[in-house]
Amino acid sequence: MTEPVRRGGRIDPALAAKEAEEAAEARRVKEARLSDVRALLVRPEFRRFVKHWVGQSGAFAIAKIFTAESYWLGGRRELGMEMWNDLVAADPQRVVEMLEITTDTKE
Repeated sequence: MTEPVRRGGRIDPALAAKEAEEAAEARRVKEARLSDVRALLVRPEFRRFVKHWVGQSGAFAIAKIFTAESYWLGGRRELGMEMWNDLVAADPQRVVEMLEITTDTKE
């Protein structure tokens, strides 16, 4: 949690309350997003789709040469890792199932 909001050396209750409300809203939004991801991970089609695009993002690639292109790819990788972290937080067991998917479209 962040440092309490101070005004003139004292904690401002109104600003502290606003910070607490914003933090609660951020948690609510994150939980809603993870709930949506959980619902989608049930579908094999979604797991195949996500596996493809997380792989395409280069999320697990290691950059050895630092050029302008590698920094661009780093941003792409970061987005892939954010998606990956949401998937794992939402439903780790479905992520394991997703990793077991081959290129075969049957499940």
